[in-house]
Amino acid sequence: MKTKTYNLGAERPDYGSAEPANEKPEKELPKKMVFPSFYISELTDKMEIPSEGEATIKFKVVERRETERDGKSTCSYDLEVHSLAITEASGKPESNDDEIEAGLKEAEKAPKNPAKKTKEDE
Repeated sequence: MKTKTYNLGAERPDYGSAEPANEKPEKELPKKMVFPSFYISELTDKMEIPSEGEATIKFKVVERRETERDGKSTCSYDLEVHSLAITEASGKPESNDDEIEAGLKEAEKAPKNPAKKTKEDE
């Protein structure tokens, strides 16, 4: 399997640096690097995640959006994240592919809407 890495950082105007807001035109504001966020919620088990590092995710794209505004195109992706394999400092993943695949299969067996009870849950 070939790996392709995408740098997701983008330079954007730093609106927080303007002395009173809107004093400078946007093109004159200093720039800062911004990154998309990745939010994990509603886990039943606590994860051991370092302050920063590298990880591999298994995902499914549930929505793709392309937008054009002021002559600039942007893309957005809504990902359903199935698993996260965090790499230790030694460079070895904390979980191997077999564990990831097993977790993915378990996720596929789970009810599509966890808020609704199935006959198995009763």
